[in-house]
Formats: sequence, structure tokens, C-alpha cells
Amino acid sequence: MFYIALFLLSLPLLATQGYEVYKQRCASCHLEHVDVKTLQKNFLHDNAILHLKAPSINQISYRLKTKVGDPHGDKEFQKMEAIEFVKEYVKHPDRQNSICSKTVLKHFETMPAIKDISDEDLEKVAAWIYDQKSDVLPKKRGFDFDKILQQAKKENKIIILEATSPTCHYCRWMEKTTLKDKEVQERLRQHFIFIPVDITKQKLPLGIEWNLTPSFIFITPKGKIIKTVPGAWEKEDFLKILDEVRK
Repeated sequence: MFYIALFLLSLPLLATQGYEVYKQRCASCHLEHVDVKTLQKNFLHDNAILHLKAPSINQISYRLKTKVGDPHGDKEFQKMEAIEFVKEYVKHPDRQNSICSKTVLKHFETMPAIKDISDEDLEKVAAWIYDQKSDVLPKKRGFDFDKILQQAKKENKIIILEATSPTCHYCRWMEKTTLKDKEVQERLRQHFIFIPVDITKQKLPLGIEWNLTPSFIFITPKGKIIKTVPGAWEKEDFLKILDEVRK
């Protein structure tokens, strides 16, 4: 937690230094800014107008803000996740993990892996990219909670809503470790109704707010919020949380 706090404090400085890294390492392929209407027209004409080698920086900035972490939560935490995503993707590019839309991605080759760049420089340029001007974030859609509540009443189980997003680094870590553990799965099956909620597509019920992903919201069968627990947890800690909620 101390490392995370320290890293968050360093983000403004990283962003100010990132432009120099961009000019040296990225500008040959990625234009700094192209207005949205021009981009749309270009891709409607199969990239025949601009002949882009790669997405523009404002395109990447927009996709980082909407596809990585929690677009509606704490911005500094999302920025930290975006930086981690960029660091991983630059060194290990994979079209399957790209945040670009398929309609845009089809016009470009997969970027070559860049190994001769330091993590420090990647953090600088990623912070700068994230801070660039981009389009307005999309509105969230509604979430149907009634059927889940009916099931909870019938089975007398506590509801757990996991606020998550498709590219949340810490969500993926927990899904691959803690939530795959057999003991955790059995505990959840016996006493809870566990519902992952993609907050980029759905709105949480009951006016629930969150600061970061993942967050676990515990709700009684009568629809009363027991508590909200943010963060990714290892097996033993998560089991303790589940046991405490049931008391």
C-alpha cells in the first residue's frame, strides 16, 4: 500500500517528463493528435486519407480511459492501471489484448515488441498519454437487480456484487488466483450469490458508489448494504472477509 501511495504521488511528475520520451520513441509511428471527425473519415476510407502507421495518441488516451480499470472510479488508481497496461503491452504486444476497437485495429500491423526501453521511461510516457485530451466518457447503462434479490430471499443468501472491468489488472489477478481456489468457490456457493458487474457497461444498484476496482459490495436478502470492501485479496484474507460478513 505504501508503494501504491508513493507511486500515485509521482504521477504528475511522470506525465511532465513523458512528452520527451514520446518524441524520442513513439512519434515516428504515433501522431500526437488528430481530431475525431478526421479520424472517423479516415477509417471510413480504409486509412487512405491519413495513411496512419498506428493509432494517434489521443485515440490511445481515450481507449485507456474507457477500457482499462474503472472509467468511473478513482482517476489516479485508473491512471496507475493504465500505466501498468502500457508497460506490459509495449514489451509484449498482443492483438488479443489490444484496447483498440476492431474497426481501427484492422488497419494496422501488430506493433513490434520494444525491449530496449526502461520501465521508468514507459511509466513517463504512459502517464503523459493518459493525460492527453480525449473524448467524453460514455454513459453507464442500467443494472437489473430484482431477479438477484428474489433469488437471495428464496435461498437466504448474502449477495456479493463485484465491481470489476474487463481490463482491470487487479481484477484479473484475483480471478486467476483467489476466486479460482476450490475452498473459496465452495464458501461462495454455500452462503453467497456472487455477481461480477462490469461497471463499464452496467450501473450498480441502490446508489452504490466505489473508488476502485475490484470492490466487493455485500448486500442482505432484504436489499440492505452490509459493507463495501475494496481491493484484491489473497485466499486467506478473502475467506476471513466472507466469514466476518456472515456473523
